Amino acid sequence: MNPHSDLFLDFERQRVVSDGMSVYDFLGGAINAAYKNGWDRNVQPVGKPFHPSFPRPSEWTIDWVACLLAAKLAGERFGVIELGAGFGQWSVAAIMAYKACKPGHAAKCMALEAESTHYEWLQHHVERNLGHHTDVELQLLNAAAGFDGAVRFPALPEPSKVYGATYGTHMEGPTREVPCLSLQSIYKAFGSHPVNLLHCDIQGAEADLIGHPEFCAVIRDTRVVLFGTHRSVELHERVRDAVRESGLCLAVDWPRNSTVHTRYGDVQTTDGALLALAEEDFWVAQDWIDFEGLQGEAEPSS
Repeated sequence: MNPHSDLFLDFERQRVVSDGMSVYDFLGGAINAAYKNGWDRNVQPVGKPFHPSFPRPSEWTIDWVACLLAAKLAGERFGVIELGAGFGQWSVAAIMAYKACKPGHAAKCMALEAESTHYEWLQHHVERNLGHHTDVELQLLNAAAGFDGAVRFPALPEPSKVYGATYGTHMEGPTREVPCLSLQSIYKAFGSHPVNLLHCDIQGAEADLIGHPEFCAVIRDTRVVLFGTHRSVELHERVRDAVRESGLCLAVDWPRNSTVHTRYGDVQTTDGALLALAEEDFWVAQDWIDFEGLQGEAEPSS
């Protein structure tokens, strides 16, 4: 079984040289291993040159597919919005994929992250990987997404171990107030630049995001959308219905807490995932990836 869709094989694995502190992806992206508990075991010795492998099948396969599809489908300009960005892994990957397809073309990134330490990491990660580009515009916001207003957001004692913080759930420890923005306000702040990818992983706050009366109208012109869904099966279904109502084509629907038997191997999910594309892009993308094979068959985890 080929563990990689042909979509991955359209991108050349880049040569990197280890700094002894980072892990690397096949696009050449460098991630400080301290950002994620346990990643230090994957760090190569300092000075070692190598070509990072394509990722093995996992929950993150769908994130990679979204980034690569958005990059290949994009025109002369590229835009990505990442909500619940953490350290910005997917906005950086999407722009690096676009630059691999169309070097020298303009790109824009807006990333929202409310947790204070993760936001600092976001600033460092984006600057490290994208800061040398003169044609990449960066908007990094220390804010939450869901509605217009302000929320109390927890400060995490061990940020490398927990990426699941959100407002509206009880968590022990200190909190601080941060601004909270609706999708309508986020898109308005993004301006006239096209949104090729919306990556949303906001730990249950998607309930507020899709509840906004303008949600469908705002999201309709986005070319690739990926929602990570949290909290419950019911919320997963609500997000799925809202995405469909917007007119986007649902390409992949991975349920929460399941083993998904895909064409590329088994994937164990904890959170749900919903991948959708604009209708015209959906038909084009079918030449690059087997959506049915990626969808696979799911069974509840034992």
